[in-house]
Amino acid sequence: MTLRSLCAALALLVAAAPACADEEDTRRLGDVFRIASPAAALAVTYFKHDPRGRGELALSLGTTLLATELAKRAFNDSAWGERPNGGPYSFPSGHAAATCASAAFLQHRYDWRYALPLYATSAFTAYSRVDADRHHWRDVIGGCALAYGVSSWLVSPQLADRVGITPQVGAGGFVGLDLRVEF
Repeated sequence: MTLRSLCAALALLVAAAPACADEEDTRRLGDVFRIASPAAALAVTYFKHDPRGRGELALSLGTTLLATELAKRAFNDSAWGERPNGGPYSFPSGHAAATCASAAFLQHRYDWRYALPLYATSAFTAYSRVDADRHHWRDVIGGCALAYGVSSWLVSPQLADRVGITPQVGAGGFVGLDLRVEF
């Protein structure tokens, strides 16, 4: 399976999401994306032969989930701690944080084009959590903002595709080096 195939499959899944028959189907698909998004980001690190990226994904995702749990406990005794359905630990949304952490990792490590399908799954997951009365909009926005901030802090761009040095050879032999850097 190529990276384009993976992106196409995720895009088709997101496009099919509005056909969910009811709130329970929407919630379940959001649950699937919570696991599928990090798995897709991990798959990209294998497609790119990037072991350092795998480590940064693990660090970024792990830090995001830990920070999310700590924030949930800190906000639980406040007005932001109660879910719309009356349950505890509302702010921030762990589902939104996990999916957004995966998308933000791809954006910061590789490029926004890699992240676009996962931002779509993140948006759907956020919608599914609000639609199922599991979270308020502030909870899913907070989870995504937390994930984006952690990724910005911990993930370094992969420069292999953005920096190139090419030797220049002329009729008389070696002439010099051509340096290419993309920003």
